[in-house]
Amino acid sequence: MGQGERVALDRSLGDAVVDPIVLMASRVLAPALTGGGRQLHRRFRLARGSWDERAWAKAVHKLAEDCAALRRSEFAALDDARWMRATEAAAEALTASGPLDTRVTLGRAMDPDRLTEHILRLDERRPDRADVRDVPEAYRRIVGLACAELIACVRRSPDFPALVAVEQLARLERIEQYVTPPSDAALRTFEQDYCASVARALDRLELFGVTLKDPDFRYPMSTAYVSLAVGEGDPSTLRGTRVEDVLAGRRRVLVRGEAGSGKTTLLHRLAVWAARDGFPAALSDREGTVPFFLPLRHFPFAERVPTPEDFLDHTGTLLRGELPPGWVRELLRTGRALVLIDGVDEIPLVDRPRLTDWIGELCAHYPRAWLVATSRPAAVPDTWLADQDFVSLRLQPMELADQREFVVHWYGAVPAEPAPGQPSHDAYRADLLDKLPTRRHLRRLAANPLLCALICTLHRERRMEVPDDRVKLYEAALEMLLIRRDRDRRVVTAEATLLGDRAQEAIVRQFACWMVRNGHTEVPREIAVAQIGRYLARTLGADLEPERVLRHLLVRSGVLREPSPGHVDFVHRTFQEFLAARQLLEDGDTGLLVKNADEDDRWREVFTMAVGLAREGERDQLIRGLLGRARRSRKRRGALLLLAVDAIGNAPTLDPGLRAEVVRRSATLLPPATYEQARQLATLGEVVLDLLPPPMSPIDGPTVRLAAWVGGEIALEYLSRVAALTQRADDEEAQSTITLLIEAANSFPVRVFGERVIAHCRVPDGKLVAISSSTGAELFGYLRPVPTARIGTSSRLVRPSPAFFHSLRKLRVVHAPHSGEAIHALNLFMDGASLEELTIELLIPRDKSTTTPLSGEGGLHEWTAYLTSTGLFLPNLTALKRMTVTIQVTFTQRGATAMAPDVLIGWAPEDPS
Repeated sequence: MGQGERVALDRSLGDAVVDPIVLMASRVLAPALTGGGRQLHRRFRLARGSWDERAWAKAVHKLAEDCAALRRSEFAALDDARWMRATEAAAEALTASGPLDTRVTLGRAMDPDRLTEHILRLDERRPDRADVRDVPEAYRRIVGLACAELIACVRRSPDFPALVAVEQLARLERIEQYVTPPSDAALRTFEQDYCASVARALDRLELFGVTLKDPDFRYPMSTAYVSLAVGEGDPSTLRGTRVEDVLAGRRRVLVRGEAGSGKTTLLHRLAVWAARDGFPAALSDREGTVPFFLPLRHFPFAERVPTPEDFLDHTGTLLRGELPPGWVRELLRTGRALVLIDGVDEIPLVDRPRLTDWIGELCAHYPRAWLVATSRPAAVPDTWLADQDFVSLRLQPMELADQREFVVHWYGAVPAEPAPGQPSHDAYRADLLDKLPTRRHLRRLAANPLLCALICTLHRERRMEVPDDRVKLYEAALEMLLIRRDRDRRVVTAEATLLGDRAQEAIVRQFACWMVRNGHTEVPREIAVAQIGRYLARTLGADLEPERVLRHLLVRSGVLREPSPGHVDFVHRTFQEFLAARQLLEDGDTGLLVKNADEDDRWREVFTMAVGLAREGERDQLIRGLLGRARRSRKRRGALLLLAVDAIGNAPTLDPGLRAEVVRRSATLLPPATYEQARQLATLGEVVLDLLPPPMSPIDGPTVRLAAWVGGEIALEYLSRVAALTQRADDEEAQSTITLLIEAANSFPVRVFGERVIAHCRVPDGKLVAISSSTGAELFGYLRPVPTARIGTSSRLVRPSPAFFHSLRKLRVVHAPHSGEAIHALNLFMDGASLEELTIELLIPRDKSTTTPLSGEGGLHEWTAYLTSTGLFLPNLTALKRMTVTIQVTFTQRGATAMAPDVLIGWAPEDPS
């Protein structure tokens, strides 16, 4: 309620108010009633001049008197305290109900009873709603009186009748469109145009350091995409499985991953596959779907939730005017819509309940729609939306093989011609590929796709030199973008000359800090201009127009961008968080950093960055403050200790006594319960391995991965003791331990790990060992006796060496027909192998199962012909004594793909030739 409204209210009350309870009710209800009135004015687009502050002040007074009359007639038994509690709860319900915008229908907005029920229903969902159990009826009746007065005031506006008539005409137009719907041919044309628009917009991989230096550069995702590994819930399950394979058959999925882990890129890839009808075999159940990519930061959830018609706002803006009525809703209803919801963590906490309700309504109204949502892990737990049958997946860090593939893609995108006097393009690529296996700290940074791209950029910019920690990496990247980018290219602009290097950085730093403090990840352009204007007024005066400065930063800095017309954000949230941390330290706000460190994932990242950036005294103050909070809060103690551990991983120096205290108190978190805890604890270095209890069977995955992430001689010794457990473990435990160790091998040189660790494993008789990576295939030869290997051709390509197959006697191949390059490599390497037993597990879609030879009567020739038709050519296996083919027909049930062994056919020829 503004100052003018308060004055008008006081004048209208005058001496008329004699009951202090009426006076108190007036002041409590005034903000709620006038706030709702302003919303309804906007809802019906009433003229600004029709708002009469004195009239609304009188309405507030009348409402208070009506409430007093209601109390005298029906609630005389209520004392003053309980009556005021009911009044305050009603005011809160009106205020917290959200905007009365187009989501509230005209009929509901102008019917007091229906509006009352709408507001009461919304209030019931609020977790912090007032306790009205002893005054439920009084609370309901006061809300009803407020709604009646609210509507009466709006109806009295002179513009109201004309605007109601306009809205009725608009409704008639929409009804007419549904009565004469577009033809099937027109719908097909619109769908083709829309999908082409999605593909054009999203089939572009932003390789940092390439795209930013040349905004017109396009690098098709179809040739650059690096598939990532995923775990279900916690990464302790589905280890090493590619995300595309895990998505198969799952209709509702929540993908969680750290900043820069590839969440948005994954959604872009799914959208492009759908737009071009080019899903891989594992995702064939999504063929024919139409993608809708929804970056949540573009939708003002504080004002209203998106409707299906808003789904085109990001990737089909120009087609919005041609949208056939009901087209999106029909796709949702029939299960042909693929809804990709990006950035749950970018929605402020206060609006997340509204987001949760919106997703729940989507699931309830359109149960056949495909939904994938992404978020940082700290923003929502893995059980978020579990009641809506969402499966939670967690993106895993890139292993060495992924990192090498990423580097090859990155250097494949940059121009190959070197500058005069510089090494060749191939020399740069080869140098970085050689550095990754030998520099543990670099490899740990490169596990994140965004940081891996930064490493590639700086490796090239700095002539093969790269920083060895995250803070230095961001500092170097920002220096390159804000200062060196134009200077090295000899680009001079008037704005850069007037501002200077330090002022440019100060502006983006203060802008980032303001956004973090206010919970923004994206703001309208006019707000960005206003903020920059304030910074300029405090520093450079009025020499430069804020609009010119913003345009300069958008075009030249490479840090800010305009993701959609009229909106501004940072190229990646991690840059925003890094710059905000630097500004908060500049302002001396260490207390605010400690207080908000675990407020949400935004502040968590800002805090860890601040620890790396701070001076030594400030750094000690930050860590001591966090430990102090951990001592005082039993509920948050574990989370705060893990945050302290994670933060000191960025600290170049730290008081030895303080580090020792963090290590000592972190011992209570060992062994780690999750892979995320293991990743954080690994930042303590080798000392954390000294705190681990001796390995005992059964060993768990997070402990093995903790040792691998720490690396070094002590880690090898610890993992060799883990391998020795297999000598006395039962067969199941031994098999599980071998699998865990093979998955952890990427942190070490293959030969060293094979000789020091894998060679000490006992291989159970008759057990399979799954091969999910090239490193695993290389380590296979160190196992004695050589077990049966299990290789999947439907997953990401594994490239074992020919020697791997030649030493193998038993092999099991899991094969999805026509799964592409992986089969070609398998055919090539198996040729001439000395296999004695070969088992092929065929995964056949149910609609194609009738084309398989479902009996063994045809013998080798019939099966050879069929396998060749699926893309799997049987090589020349002269030593083969037995081949078994297992057919598993895939079918979908309740959103998950299950495997059912319909037929088992074994064939063992007497003469293997």
